[in-house]
Order: sequence, then C-alpha cells, then structure tokens
Amino acid sequence: MNICKSNVDALYLAGAIYGKAEKDYSKVWEKYWRAGGRGKYGTATGLCKQAWEARERAREAWLAVLGGQCWKVRRRDERYDIYDLQLEDFVLSLTYLNEGKSTRGHSHHMEESYYFISGQGRIAVGKATQRVKDGDIVVIPKDIFHRVSSDNSRLVFLCTFREPDILAITGEPGKLPEVSIIVPCAGMLQMTRRCIDLIEKYTPPLYELIIVCDQPEAEMVEWLKALEKEGRARVVINSRLVSVPIAVNMGIKMAKGKYVSLVMNDVTVTEGWMEPLLEVLKSHPEYGCVASRIYRGGVERKFAGMDCWVVSRETIDRVGLFDEIFSAGTGYDTNDYIRRMWAEGYSPHGVLRSTVYHPQGQTTLEGLYSREEIVRWTTRNLLLFMQKWGNLPDEANMPFVD
Repeated sequence: MNICKSNVDALYLAGAIYGKAEKDYSKVWEKYWRAGGRGKYGTATGLCKQAWEARERAREAWLAVLGGQCWKVRRRDERYDIYDLQLEDFVLSLTYLNEGKSTRGHSHHMEESYYFISGQGRIAVGKATQRVKDGDIVVIPKDIFHRVSSDNSRLVFLCTFREPDILAITGEPGKLPEVSIIVPCAGMLQMTRRCIDLIEKYTPPLYELIIVCDQPEAEMVEWLKALEKEGRARVVINSRLVSVPIAVNMGIKMAKGKYVSLVMNDVTVTEGWMEPLLEVLKSHPEYGCVASRIYRGGVERKFAGMDCWVVSRETIDRVGLFDEIFSAGTGYDTNDYIRRMWAEGYSPHGVLRSTVYHPQGQTTLEGLYSREEIVRWTTRNLLLFMQKWGNLPDEANMPFVD
C-alpha cells in the first residue's frame, strides 16, 4: 500500500511538509540575521544551514511527488507507520511514531538528519538524550546509535540520508551486501585467521565481513588493519574484554546487509555452508533465524546453537540486540535471544544441509578466564536467565529442516 490515491494524498502530504519546512527555515533565518549573522540566503552555517537543508529535502520530495512518485510503506505496526520516498541520491523516510512508543534504534554508516514536524518527544544519540519538538532539527553522525521516543502525543518526523557508498562496501556499484557476517574474537590470531580464510573461501559474494576483536596482541592488530586496508573486512578493535554479546551488538549496529550472520571465531565453516541457510530463511521468513548443524569432537550437537547462524534484519528490528546483562560471555545469551524470538512469534530452525565444525568448545573460554571464573560467570548467567524467564533453558528443542 502506498500513499497515492491518484497522488492526491501524496501531493498534499509532501506539500504540507514543504510548506512547514519553508516557514521553519524563515524563522531560523530571521533569528540568525537579527543576531548579526550574515551570508547569502541558504548558505549560512550551523542551525541555519541545517534548516535550509531540511527545507531543500522537503522541496525535492514535493517536486518528486508532483512528478508522479509515491511514498512507499516500509513498515507498519503498533509502534509506528514509516513511509519512504526515493529521490535521485537521497532517501526521505517519514515516520508517524505513536503515543508513548519508541523506535527500535539503529545506526547507519552515513550521516542522517531528523526534522521534527509535529509532536514532542526525545531522541537518544549515543549516550546523550535531548528533548525534541515541532520544528527541531537533529543531525546524527555516521555509525552513532540513536533512538526516537514520543511523549503523550503522536510524533511525526522526516529522516533524510544519502544512499550509501555501495562501491566502497561491496566492490560492486549498485549492490548492497546481502549478508553481513560478524566474527567476534578476543585475540587468538591463528584461530581467527583460519576462520576468516575459510569464510572467504567458501562464502559466495555478495557479503561484508565485520570483525570485532577484544584485546588483540600487536601482531593481530597489524593483521586486522591490513584486512581493513585491503577492503576485505570492517574492523572494530576494543582495548578491553567486552565479551561476546556486546561485541555482537557492535557488529549488528554496523551491518548493512539484509541478513546478519554470526560466526564464532573458533568455528570451521565448510563448502556450501551459507547457501542453505539463506535459502531456508528466504522461503520461511517466519523462522526469523536459522542455524547450521554443528559437529563438536566428531559428535553432532542436537541443539542448533548460534555458533553459526543467520538472522533477518526484520527479526533484529523486532527482537532487538543481544541482552548485555549476560556480558560475561559464558552462556545463556543465546538462549535468551531465542526466547525473545519465540515471544515475537518467530520459530528458529536448524538447517541440516549447512554443516560447520566447532571443535574448540570450552577451550576458547579457557583462554580468557580461569576455570573458577567460568563456573562463577556461567552460574551467574543461568540465575539471571531464570530470573528473567522463570524456568530453565529448553532451547534444545529447536527443530531441524533439510
């Protein structure tokens, strides 16, 4: 469904936004001029420049609709209605955020501008939160996580951003990565290098690789920087041990793909590991997430865990990021995420045709924690899980499909 009953609704909407942006710009310009600011109309700096750009984007939207384009429905649920309008090199995203609701929050590898049309609320940008109201403009730096919340009325805002540099991300003009593969690690150069080499060998294009590494040794830092310089991966280096859930969330916030894959750095992927996962998830979006069949020590694990899995962007938008209360990284973060997918109506499945090996098991944790610490943190995470869900984990019942 699009906003264009013979384009009357679309034209009215675009015209109203343009008219309001014009008035808001005039107010800002008047304040700027009275305060002693000078410059050609529309070329001033700071807030005046931002208001001018918001006015220009609104004008382009009005002209585009006048030329026959429609606002396309991108998402509609109990939280909000979102409509997109594609311009030549810009995307305009119009959101009606319902009373007392919040967006899921996200970050983009590009700058965004938010122009608030009506209502009141808050916008969190990184660790800072500010009040927003009718006429406010907020510029979001690239790669900064942000979330909008409404107060006791509907909040309407227009978000504008340029199309991403597709060539820089994928090496192919006009194409976004289908899958963003996130590999969290904590040092362990040889193990991680082997994991990355096999991913590159056995994964068909079009994908992007994101490596989030905690406390790498000097040799590994050089290797990671070389990967990034060669365009083989995007890299995040943490000077401290932030653990798997936090590292995965960092990767998700950077991801550009329609699907997001998590591969632990001690996993060995095999030929044809990715194709069945995508095939099943595309055919059954209601699954939300699919996982590879895993062998450990020559024995098949009955639980299709998240040592190697693919989740859709839609699922992440609905379920959210990993819960960082399990930040010790010693278990139950995966069980919690599966429970949350179930709560949203998804049914994660394992895929028999996708096989990987995870021979390291606990040895990866033993390289980071003492045995006493592993027992203590694992027990803590189990208690947190039971407090949150009221019972023991039973995610071993995840079904498999061919």
